[in-house]
Amino acid sequence: MNPHSGLPRSARLRAVGVTTTALLGATALIAPMGGAQSAPPASPTAGTYTALAKTDQGPILVGFHVGAPSADGSRPIRVYVCDSFPVAEWFVGTLAPGASTLDLRSRSGKARVRGTLGAGGLAGTADLAGGRTIRFASARAGLGAGIYSVRIRRDPRGRPVLTGRSITGDVLIGVQERELVQIDVLTADGRLVRQRLHDLTRTDARKLRRAGWSPRYRRLKSRADRPGDYVAVVHRISPTSLAILGRDARVTTGQPGTNIIGMNHPFLQTKAFAVPPPPPSG
Repeated sequence: MNPHSGLPRSARLRAVGVTTTALLGATALIAPMGGAQSAPPASPTAGTYTALAKTDQGPILVGFHVGAPSADGSRPIRVYVCDSFPVAEWFVGTLAPGASTLDLRSRSGKARVRGTLGAGGLAGTADLAGGRTIRFASARAGLGAGIYSVRIRRDPRGRPVLTGRSITGDVLIGVQERELVQIDVLTADGRLVRQRLHDLTRTDARKLRRAGWSPRYRRLKSRADRPGDYVAVVHRISPTSLAILGRDARVTTGQPGTNIIGMNHPFLQTKAFAVPPPPPSG
């Protein structure tokens, strides 16, 4: 039934006008000020993201990890920028609720990372010692990629044996035979990734150049494959190729030693070894 049907026509028009005005007023109260409300920037889900930045001195790997939100909505973050040597910078911070940008100083105080957060992780720049700046854009780490604690020791035959665990729970085991390193990665979701890599410090300089790596790695041979603890970025260059660059584990304190891990390209036997804990959260 029309509530205004018993009124004269002029009164009905006035009543409809009042009702329409009231509805428009209510609509104005509901509509956001300043036009349509824009969607908040996408935020990366908890996990690890990696990137490769090309420079005139060879590739630099970037690992970025964002943790799950705490009770107040803040999220712990870690960034690792590494080319084995000389670049090895560790960053730790907290992402405020709703924040979409990042600006961190490394533990050594010699580097700075700035970037924008999105569904793909972190995109930005890293200012390094010596006035160098690199640009990078990370992607979700998968199939063995991530930030790892790695331990190297010698087996009874004297071969370097690598065992490692990523922040997200992937387990890495590798055995080196001269230039070649056979590696198995068991991912946290139960997949096995098996690849054969080359030790960059034992690879012919011409092969390094053709693959886009600096021949300077040849000069780092005495620092590679030495027993000890390391932190490394594992990055998937292609569906069939991994790169691993790492430095002495003291990088997380800002004072790394000079021992390195440097491996690339398209892991012999898999044995049970003690696996070190993930990199520290602080």
